[in-house]
Amino acid sequence: MLVTKRVAEAAGYLRGLGVQLPRRAILLEQGMVGFDGELTGSKALPLRSIPGFAEPRRGEFGGSLLLGDLAGVPTAVVEGGPHLYSGFLPGECGLAVRALAAVGAEALVLVASGSSLLEGPPPGSMFLVLDRLDLTGVAMLKGVHDAAAVLGIDVAPVGPETLRAAAACGETAGVAVSGGVAALVHGPLRPSPAERRMLCAFGAQAVSMALAPELAAAAHVGVRTAALLLLDGGWDAARLRFCRDFSRRSRPPGLDGTASRA
Repeated sequence: MLVTKRVAEAAGYLRGLGVQLPRRAILLEQGMVGFDGELTGSKALPLRSIPGFAEPRRGEFGGSLLLGDLAGVPTAVVEGGPHLYSGFLPGECGLAVRALAAVGAEALVLVASGSSLLEGPPPGSMFLVLDRLDLTGVAMLKGVHDAAAVLGIDVAPVGPETLRAAAACGETAGVAVSGGVAALVHGPLRPSPAERRMLCAFGAQAVSMALAPELAAAAHVGVRTAALLLLDGGWDAARLRFCRDFSRRSRPPGLDGTASRA
């Protein structure tokens, strides 16, 4: 099924739920749970119960969609989802981004696991992706048929003000924060020592097997996006607090003093 048709199915289902539609979206990797306790009036849905999201021939990938309010902004939180290395196509991996944008989400925070290529950041630190190297070898807009997909789109780098905001949230939560260039690879094999040296030579400071499809989808639909990597550590209450506080600062246009997109 074409990506556009699946997005339309999912968006139609979400509009029919009778809940306040999200202005902000947070996508978390599998295992990064606990946001249901941070949202007011939270409603949880299994991802595979949403029409357009399910793809039985590729098996189960779990995950939940939470809908509620975070700091006065209607927010959707996706806990878990598909990955390229599990055999999913880029359009499937970016489907949640597109569907949530279609129902009104204008700000997006992506959080995934990754690994530091440097010796400095301690395990469990958060890494803000200021720019990225897409080394997946996959056409991220495959299956999307419009002029932008044909002509190409730009994925804008993140500015220093976002890194300052992340650092402030990290100080409050007691979590180390850094930022830089992330190399995004296909997986599931971790980069070898020689490959890690190559990635460093390319200018990357961290590597992840996630984010590439979601970043491409967000750029394609014009959603303001910040991406974070949890480096070499586990998800816990401190990382949850950090992501909650950082997400609170990620407010949609029109709610942060800027004009809303047309």
